[in-house]
Amino acid sequence: MILMYSSHIPIAKRCNEDGEFLITDAPPAPPTVQSQTDWFPFDSRVSFELADFVFTEVELSKKKINRLLELWAATLVPHHVAPPIADHADLLRQIDSIPLGNVPWECFCLSHNEPLPETTHLPEWKTTEYEIWFRNPREVIKGILANPEFDGHIDYSAYREFEDSKRRYCHMMSGDWVWRQSVRCITCQCVLPY
Repeated sequence: MILMYSSHIPIAKRCNEDGEFLITDAPPAPPTVQSQTDWFPFDSRVSFELADFVFTEVELSKKKINRLLELWAATLVPHHVAPPIADHADLLRQIDSIPLGNVPWECFCLSHNEPLPETTHLPEWKTTEYEIWFRNPREVIKGILANPEFDGHIDYSAYREFEDSKRRYCHMMSGDWVWRQSVRCITCQCVLPY
């Protein structure tokens, strides 16, 4: 006799970093408290906010970053103070030294590897080798999920939401792909002797 059955929809369970399940009401591990005046690796809040502004908000070019930092340095000359960020290279060095859960930078090189056509005007990208720098996405995501500031703001399980009988999509975890990946009817075949 073959008995077929489907399991119920799995429910996500909390576990520690070793994969051991936690008691339902177990409190999270206490977060590392950072001082309100600690802007490491930047010298000050102004340096941090300037880096955030020029690098992520307005995405200035190296030339424009250097010009802005020259102007800032000029305002400090009467005070005999060196600017906390010298130029675009110093800015990138400080950004790259931001600790990100101790996930190191990795690099690989990428280049066009198909046979080159016999022409006198090859596009530059076909003859250039590019360095691709990245941090292991899996480790970065682990760091994000461990950050207590995201508590209550992330859906850890796939879900389907309906409003007036209409499907509502609002986040990745409400989408069909995630649903198919995580919610499946598990069919077991159990052979039972007569």
